[in-house]
Amino acid sequence: MDIRVTSKGKAAHSSMPHLGFNAIKPLIKFVYTVDEGFKDFTQTNSLLGPPILNATIFKGGNQVNSFT
Repeated sequence: MDIRVTSKGKAAHSSMPHLGFNAIKPLIKFVYTVDEGFKDFTQTNSLLGPPILNATIFKGGNQVNSFT
């Protein structure tokens, strides 16, 4: 199963970070919340085992003064 979740942030200058919003933080909370929900499943598959959550890709925006 593939799911896509979007969170929007707000850019701010590094001298005033309190004016911005980090979009990754709610995504992290979402992943942990969904992962906890998976623990409620009691059924397992004899071949595949229990259902698990595996968050593999996070994509963020670009920052003009950063190097990659």
